[in-house]
Amino acid sequence: MVARDRGNLAEARSLFLDVIEWFSENDYRPAIAVALLGLATLEFREGRPVQAVQLLGTSRALRRGTRMTREAAEEMAEREVEEGGGESLGEAGYERALEEGERFSLERALEIVRGEGIAEAP
Repeated sequence: MVARDRGNLAEARSLFLDVIEWFSENDYRPAIAVALLGLATLEFREGRPVQAVQLLGTSRALRRGTRMTREAAEEMAEREVEEGGGESLGEAGYERALEEGERFSLERALEIVRGEGIAEAP
């Protein structure tokens, strides 16, 4: 998240995708969930609130059933997407995007990150 916070969004995206690839080999959901949350913040900062909230939903779904604790940086990232997504999409649009994301497979979430089959804003 350091690259993201320094404004180097392309480097941050590449690093988050590397983390997902590496931890997917062992199905280590906590790390994948954190990387998806980081990608969600990138989507929001790049003006794609629907995709940001969908990735937040996918991250939350992966986090369920794990005993992972959240770091302060993760809480701030989640709050950024929640608040920004809610403002951008309205309550109904936010809830719809979040629910869609919760149902996504990891593969579908990665398609969103790559810009494949992106959903339109509600």
